[in-house]
Amino acid sequence: MSSIDVKDQIRQSWNRSSSAYDGHAGHGIHSKTEEDLWKNEIKKTLNGETVSILDVGCGTGAISLLCAEMGHHVTGIDLSEKMLERAREKAGMKGLSVDFQIRDAEKTEFPESSFDLVINRHLLWTLPNPRAALLEWQRVLKPEGRLVVIDGIWNDRKFGTTLRQNTSKVLTGIYEGKDRIETTYSDEIWSNLPHGGGVPLHVAETYLKEAHFGDIQSWSLQHIIEYQRTQMPWYKRIAYKWNYFLIQGLKGSTAETNENK
Repeated sequence: MSSIDVKDQIRQSWNRSSSAYDGHAGHGIHSKTEEDLWKNEIKKTLNGETVSILDVGCGTGAISLLCAEMGHHVTGIDLSEKMLERAREKAGMKGLSVDFQIRDAEKTEFPESSFDLVINRHLLWTLPNPRAALLEWQRVLKPEGRLVVIDGIWNDRKFGTTLRQNTSKVLTGIYEGKDRIETTYSDEIWSNLPHGGGVPLHVAETYLKEAHFGDIQSWSLQHIIEYQRTQMPWYKRIAYKWNYFLIQGLKGSTAETNENK
C-alpha cells in the first residue's frame, strides 16, 4: 500500500471516529483539574513567553485550545476534516481564536522557520513515516524553536496487557450496552505503522537526535494517567495502564540529553 493510500485510510478512520473521540479515555479533557495538569506540563516547555505554536495532528483540538487559553498564537493541523470541524466548534464555544487547517503532519507545506513551538499528543505512534515527520517539524521551527512530543506505549503485546484490554472490552460492552473500545484502524493500516502499539521513549529520543534536535529532555506523565483513571469506571481502569511521557528538544542545540523520570 502506498503512503498516500495509508494516509487516506487513516483520514477516513478518524473522520468516522470524530463524533465520539472526545468521549474516549485519554483523548478529551473533561475537568478543570485535568486542564490544569496539562497546562502545567505545557508551561514547563516554555519560558513564560507568548509564542507561535503548531499543534500537529491536533484532532478535536484539546491541546490547541489549552494553548490558546494560555494566550499563545495557535495553528492546529490534522488530516481529518471531521476532527477539525469538531475542533472549530469547541473553539467557538470557548470564544477562542485558533487557526485549524487540513495539512499532512509529514509534509506541512508551511514556510521554513514559521513557529516557536511544535507540539503533538498521541501522534507519533500513528505516523507511517515518523523520521520524515521529525525532519519536517525541525524545518518549520524557528532557530532555537522547541519540539514537544507526548506519546507512550499503548499496547506492549504482552499477555497481561492483552488480557486486561480484552477483559475491559467485554465488560464495557456489558455495562454500556455496546463495545466502545474499538480498533480504529484496519489490519492493513496497522501493518504500515512502525509503532502501532505505541512509541518507546528511547525510540522517540532517537528520532529527535536523528532530526538534529538538542538539549533533549524527557519526563513521565504517569500522574496524568493516574488522575484520568480516577475519572473512569472500574471496568475501564483495568486496561488504562501504560507508560506515558513527554519528550522535548531544541532546534539548533547540541546540549546533552537530560532524562528526568
